[in-house]
Amino acid sequence: MEMLTFRGSYPLQQKKFIAIFSCLAGAAVFLTVRHLWHKKKQSQSLKREEPRRDAVDEASWQSFPASDPPAWNKMELPKR
Repeated sequence: MEMLTFRGSYPLQQKKFIAIFSCLAGAAVFLTVRHLWHKKKQSQSLKREEPRRDAVDEASWQSFPASDPPAWNKMELPKR
């Protein structure tokens, strides 16, 4: 089979291979960078912690349901 040349010293099949390889390498770099960016973003969101609470804050959080006022109910008063 005869190799075709296209304005250069590389045969046409070799140029196609170089073009396809370049596209694949670029896609691999893009995906790697995107993966690392997402991994870094996820690890930063996991590092966020709740601020430390002192004794008053902790007691307030533990008694939260009890500190709410009772819900308002429509109550019928007995008739006189």
